[in-house]
Amino acid sequence: MINQTKQMMQNHHTAHAEAHQRIGRLAALTAVHRAFHWLHLHQPQLRQWLLEMLAIPAPTFGEGARAAWFLERKRPKEWGKRERHELTGKDGGPIRTQVRLGELAPDLILTQDLCQVCAPSMERNSAASSTPA
Repeated sequence: MINQTKQMMQNHHTAHAEAHQRIGRLAALTAVHRAFHWLHLHQPQLRQWLLEMLAIPAPTFGEGARAAWFLERKRPKEWGKRERHELTGKDGGPIRTQVRLGELAPDLILTQDLCQVCAPSMERNSAASSTPA
């Protein structure tokens, strides 16, 4: 038991020393210095993003909003906010159109309730009988 404890402590010290060596090698890399410099230069923007993200309610209430916020910033061309223009009819209602079906597609057959459109090859009776009265 004592030998196992000594071995574990020795392994811990060895792992600790190796970790310090790896940290020293990483700290000497130019790319690491550039990354920390970039973070330093962009601190205000990163801080602003963090505050905006923290204002969104946590799961399970605001995950959609949180994901939308992230995508708007990560890929603004695909997911950024866009303007939307809508057209409406009289008094804000739907736009009304009037079309004569025979002019659009003379081969179409409408059933009794005018909700189903049948291909010309279908029998008129079977189409009409499948529609509730």
